[in-house]
Amino acid sequence: MQLAKERSDALVADISRWRKPGPMKSSLYLKKAPECGWYIEVDSLDPPPRVEQWGVQLGEVAHHLRSILNTTLTRIVQADGGTPARSLQYPVTYSPSKWREAVKRGLVKGLPDRVVRAIYACQPFIWARASGAKPENSTLAVLAWLNNEDKHRVEIDGHFEASWAAFEGRIVTPDGTSLSVTPKFAYDWSLQPGSRIVDAD
Repeated sequence: MQLAKERSDALVADISRWRKPGPMKSSLYLKKAPECGWYIEVDSLDPPPRVEQWGVQLGEVAHHLRSILNTTLTRIVQADGGTPARSLQYPVTYSPSKWREAVKRGLVKGLPDRVVRAIYACQPFIWARASGAKPENSTLAVLAWLNNEDKHRVEIDGHFEASWAAFEGRIVTPDGTSLSVTPKFAYDWSLQPGSRIVDAD
């Protein structure tokens, strides 16, 4: 648990360093005729966001937390004087049928009934019933997903993107008529110096 906390604290600290006021400097440019529009270009980043490293750190945190769940079950069986089954594992299920399947496969074999009931109560499909959300959005489901992605060597990657953008384009003709136009947007959130975060025509 301590290792998971250390990795998590390091990740939060690293992200927080980048989230300081004004980590990115950018400039707004108007396009010259015959083009019509504007763009925002990245001038500099201080410090550059380490998105690739954040994915690795997040994978480590997920692995440690997932391991804690399995190790805890092993210790519970041992504390009750039993021998943990090879199949013993903290199940993460998305429906009652998947829960029954996990029980049949022996994932909770050897655990006291009170512990099995507690694990059942934490399942994503139980959480979904109470919250009205999708089972895969529960904290336990996200943890299991992150751990599986990392474990199977699928690189956990991150990226930046705009959460919203609002812009109204208007052309005024020589006779004073105002025409509303729908702008075309292009985005580049690689956040490299010289990249255009927003390019509007």
